[in-house]
This record gives sequence, C-alpha cells and structure tokens, in this order.
Amino acid sequence: MRHAILFVLLCPGLLAAQAADSAQAARAHLRAANAALRAGDTAAALGAAELAVRAWPTQVAYRLTLARFAARAGRAELAFRELDTVIALGAGWTDRDPLHAALAGAPGYAALQARMQAGVAPLARSRVQATLPDTLFHPEGIAWDGARQRFLVSSIRRRQVVAVDLQGRTVPFLRPGQDGLDAVIGLGVDSMAGVLWLASRALPNQEGYTAADAGRSALYAYDLATGTLQRRVDAAGAGLGDLTLGPDGTVYLSDDVGQAIHRLRPGAPALEAVIRGDPLLRSPQGLALAPDGARLYVADWSHGLQVVDLASGRVRTVPLDGVGTLLGLDGLVLAAPGRLVALQNGLAPPRVVALTLDAAGERVARLEVLDRHLPLATGAQARDQHPRAGHGGADAGRDRGPARRALPRHPRLHRPPGDHLRHGAGGPAGHHRPHPRGPALGRPQSRRGQHGRGGRGPAIRGILATRGRGDAGRRLGQAVSARNRRPRRRPRPDRRVLAPVRAARPWPSGASRS
Repeated sequence: MRHAILFVLLCPGLLAAQAADSAQAARAHLRAANAALRAGDTAAALGAAELAVRAWPTQVAYRLTLARFAARAGRAELAFRELDTVIALGAGWTDRDPLHAALAGAPGYAALQARMQAGVAPLARSRVQATLPDTLFHPEGIAWDGARQRFLVSSIRRRQVVAVDLQGRTVPFLRPGQDGLDAVIGLGVDSMAGVLWLASRALPNQEGYTAADAGRSALYAYDLATGTLQRRVDAAGAGLGDLTLGPDGTVYLSDDVGQAIHRLRPGAPALEAVIRGDPLLRSPQGLALAPDGARLYVADWSHGLQVVDLASGRVRTVPLDGVGTLLGLDGLVLAAPGRLVALQNGLAPPRVVALTLDAAGERVARLEVLDRHLPLATGAQARDQHPRAGHGGADAGRDRGPARRALPRHPRLHRPPGDHLRHGAGGPAGHHRPHPRGPALGRPQSRRGQHGRGGRGPAIRGILATRGRGDAGRRLGQAVSARNRRPRRRPRPDRRVLAPVRAARPWPSGASRS
C-alpha cells in the first residue's frame, strides 16, 4: 500500500519528465534526420524524421520537415498526410517551400494548397488604436495606466518607455538609457502603489550595445507620476523578460536564459527563484496569475502552456483537448476567470488566441483564434507577409525559415473587438456586455489584481499581441496586461487587447523554434 501511495505521489513528476524527454528525443531524431540527408541517405533521413514526429506530434516544423523529406523521396501520400495535419494544427507553407515545387504537379495538391491558404488567410478582427511615429522603436511590452488614461509601451532598440494616450498621442515617459536602462522588455503597473515595474536586459539590437554589456539584466521600479527611479534590483546573468504582479504586490518574472521563474516579494532585497531548471520550462515567456493566486500560468515558447504551483514549485503541462497546438506561445494574459488570451507567434502565420480552461484550470478545453496575420500597413499586403516570429534566448537560431529584410514601418497598437474578451467583475465570463464608455476614468485605486493590482474601474487589460524580427533576431514582443476592476451591481467591463506591429516579414514554414 505504501508503494502504491508513493507511486501516486511521484506520478505527476514522472509525467512531466516523460513530456520533456519526448521533446528532447524528437530533437535528437530531427538532428539525425538532417545529418542523414546531408550524407545523401534519404531513406534514413525519412525514417528519423518520422520518429521525430511520432515523439512530438504537435510540432509543426517537424511535420513540415517530414513532408519535405517524403516529397523528395517520391512518397507523395506521406507528404500529403503530414501537410493535412499541418493544416489542422493551424499552420501552412509558402510557394517558396521546396515541398511546393516537389508536389505542385501531384494529383490533389492544388486542392490541398487551396485549403491551406484558406486556413491561414488573414483574420483581421482588430482595429488600429494608435500608430507610433518611430519606425525603429521596436515595441516590446505594454501596460495600462488607468489613473492617467494612457498606455505605456516599452522599446527594445531605444531602451526607453513612451506613453500613448487614448487619442494616439505619444510622449516619452522614460528617456533612452535612463538610469542605465538596457532593452526594456516586460511592463507592469501597480496602481495602488503608483509604480511602474519593468524588466530590462542587454540585447545586441539595442542602441549602443557592446560585447561588454552581455549578461546584464535588472528589474526597475519607477514612480508613475514623475518617472523617477524608486528601485533597481540587479539580476546579472539572467534573461528577465515578461512580468506580472500578484495581489500582494509580488512581482513575478520569466527568465528564458536561466530557464527560470523569479519573484520579488514586497520588501525583499533580491529576487528569488520560484523554479529553475525544470525540463518543461525550456523558454518561459508570458505569465498570468490564476485568480486564486496559488498558480502561475507560463507560456513556454518551446513546450506550450505550463502551470506552476507557487507553493511547491511543481510544473505541469496544460494540454489542449482536440486537434491543435499550443507550441510557440509568447504573450499571455488572464482575460477572465478560466480564460487566457495569448500571442502564438511561433506558428506561421502568428495569431492571437483565446484559451478556455476547464473547471479545474488544468486543461485547455477550447482554442479560439481571435486575430491572425495582423495587417501591417495601409493597403494590400502580399498573402505571405506577416510579422515574422522572432525570439532570443537559449533556442535562438533554431528551426527557423529563411529571413528577409523589409523596410521599417510604423509600429501600431491594435485593438480586437471587445466581444472576444467578455467578462464582468464578480460574474462569469461571457455574461456581460463590453463597457460602452471605454476605460475607467482615473478613479481612486483600491482593489488589487493581475498586472495592476486592480483599481476602481472596469476591468482593463492590455496585451502586446504581435511582434517582429529585430536586427539581430532578438525578440521584439511580449505580453503584459493591466487589470483594473470596480465593483458594481451590474458589471459592465471594458477590454483593450493591444498589439504593437512593425515591419513585415515573410513567414517561415511552420513553427520557427523547437
């Protein structure tokens, strides 16, 4: 009986290890497949690619690789089967892909390609909220300052933060490089304390970068009213990225270099690691705190949606019911109890998705595409243009399609329709209409919540929903959110889901990173 109890206790950790081992095995099989192909052994390459897909069935890039190998070997039926699955997973390929030339004359390929093109066609439900004047701004994070009715947007290249009001006017909030800022990544507004928290790290595509800057990272706190520095907490060697705030003011941060989640408790002198080195956290990005405050959802770019038990530090994968993939998730926000909104820029084309959780919050019961292939400029775009998924960290440079340069365009903040993020304070999601009057009008802050520790106003959240490739291929987009609530008898919430959009990039074939 004791052995049985021990097995039950160890089983969750065992399952997590198996999931991570499966992904690792798939990577090993794909490396073997590429090596066999370079050696001229197409049959061995095909066999190894099949093993990679079997080990990691939701990895689009691996299925496309298998389809290419199958087309090269003259096995059109296998290539068609894999491409059919790629379409079901929500991805596609371009006319420049080698498999297109290999299969163009095969019976049934034209119908398959037409179905793929329909599945990845632009789904533009958002509208432009604001256009930033600086084409080299490289926006990254965004947060809502309800008391001042403005959005705060961070820049990787300029190493600063700007404020954007509801009329789209942009003014500097922090100067470039102020107080030693490097590239500015995640933002979080603490409305109760009147503080803007931001994560900064040295990246090669920031202005003034030198090799001596490598490994520098820090968490900053600024006064929202004056922009003066209140605190800096260094995290040398870390890769601080996204952040979110707990109801008590604790700051949680992702670290894709150290493969860790950190937190800074109120009054603590330094960051502490909540979890480090777990095999399921290969590239942690966006964070969203569960309503109970006991669990932290993590968008892991390589392994999909994870959830961390903050008391024990245990990490579990949150699987998706049905056909689809959660790989390539980046930005993440809790839009309502049991409902997450995420940027999935590891898929080609990238998209904004709503994830409805089950009652226990342990599975994704439904995935809904809110926006896909966001428009990048006024006028028509070629069908194969979209913001190229870019990313830094431990996996930078792996499993990517060919990169092409494009002329810079003005970054934009996009706002999808409020109907896609319905929730009323104090009521279940979907039972209330979006607030017709827009965001809160700067009322006193009292109640605490995610990314803003609340406020006396309708629920407001911002998410940076689209990102593009930087000069050195570093990441240019993260998700942050601001959530402010005002208790009412008849809740009438507002939603703002915003996305800085920059230069167009040709989209690669499949997920750009394992």
